Amino acid sequence: MPENPGIRSLEAEKAVLGAILQDGDALHAVMDILKTDDFDATAHRRILEALLALQGRGQPPDLVLLSEELRNRGDLDKAGGPAYLGELADSSPAAANVAFYARIVRDKSIARGLVEAARRIIEKAHSMNGDGIDSLTAYAQGEILRAAAAGTGPAGAEIRDLVHQTFRGIEERCQKGDALPGLSTGLTGFDALTGGLKPALLYIFAGRPGTGKTALALNIARSAAGADGRVVFFSLEMPGSEDVERILSAETGIDGFRLARGFMSPEEWSRCVRASDALAQLPLVIDDTGGLSIDRLMARARRTKAEKGLSLIVADYLQLVRPSQRWGTREQEVSEVSRSLKALAKELNIPVLATAQLNRGIESRQDKRPTLADLRESGAIEQDADVIAFLQPADDKGDVVELKISKHRQGPTGTVALLFDRKRTQFKDLRAVTDDRTAERKDIDG
Repeated sequence: MPENPGIRSLEAEKAVLGAILQDGDALHAVMDILKTDDFDATAHRRILEALLALQGRGQPPDLVLLSEELRNRGDLDKAGGPAYLGELADSSPAAANVAFYARIVRDKSIARGLVEAARRIIEKAHSMNGDGIDSLTAYAQGEILRAAAAGTGPAGAEIRDLVHQTFRGIEERCQKGDALPGLSTGLTGFDALTGGLKPALLYIFAGRPGTGKTALALNIARSAAGADGRVVFFSLEMPGSEDVERILSAETGIDGFRLARGFMSPEEWSRCVRASDALAQLPLVIDDTGGLSIDRLMARARRTKAEKGLSLIVADYLQLVRPSQRWGTREQEVSEVSRSLKALAKELNIPVLATAQLNRGIESRQDKRPTLADLRESGAIEQDADVIAFLQPADDKGDVVELKISKHRQGPTGTVALLFDRKRTQFKDLRAVTDDRTAERKDIDG
């Protein structure tokens, strides 16, 4: 096949193999940059596989040993035969430059992967069969991301590199006097138990209707946008204008009923104007698209991350996000959404927070305190989420709400007591009580 300089470089592949035959140590540098499959020529892949086998047995990449290894594998002719191996050995490229040659091979491999991904996207577009543009867009994004990720090098990291990276983060927090590793929710008790909202983790705040899930999610989104960067709030239940009214009510301390109807004093009006001006400057996006699919949600989040940066995604609420396709049961559909939100958190390396409904069965029980089994159409929610917290009224009026952390993959569970000002849709800290296991650890440490 004639060489296409855009997506293949047989000369770079030959230079890599020639450098290894010249200096066996070059193989270590090569395999830190590319994979065997990155070679376009089948002969070159066979040769590299044989060289790796020799290395695994502690044998040098000697031309005679290489020929014998290929012969034993039945690959000598497929690798071009002894004459071609001799040509590679005699090419004498500078072994010191092998990393540069390897990067050329890797980049060409990525380019071929992108071309192949584009071909699959075109085929998918020609056979949409009613799947819809959202499904096609998500498919295209996934194919492109997978093709690009194929060239990110070997998986994993040396522990020494991870230790240095982790220690630098701890050192920076110590120097700033900020021990919180994640985004602050604005709730001191919750942040103390969880360390804030950490990258790549999925948080679920669940409760029955009327417990304040949306108000709490908006409070957290507002807090994060004010301090730590851009936030996207997917409002699947209410129009964006109502979300803004709730935020303004919490910001100004004005009764939400009066604010929505314009029943305000001149002083309150001035407060509302000032709060509106400040709110307009926040890096907060409210997407109130009705019937939003998980494909479209992920596509919009990726685009925002790429174009403007993104520090937090909030979805209100999980069961209202449409799956990418129809499944046999509602539980399977919700499970797909849950898994996708967790995957999105890891892909973008940011926290994702979703509110969720509880089953109605909790109302018929004598003990109405929610458990993990009460998650509506739970499916994979319990498995996928890193933190699950339940909102439960702690008094008859519902002014005090307990935020019970029932699952915490990276730390303690416990209960945070919050004061819920319903008229102003605002949550405030009341107290934090950790569970018995935390108390036991303190006794042991003490």
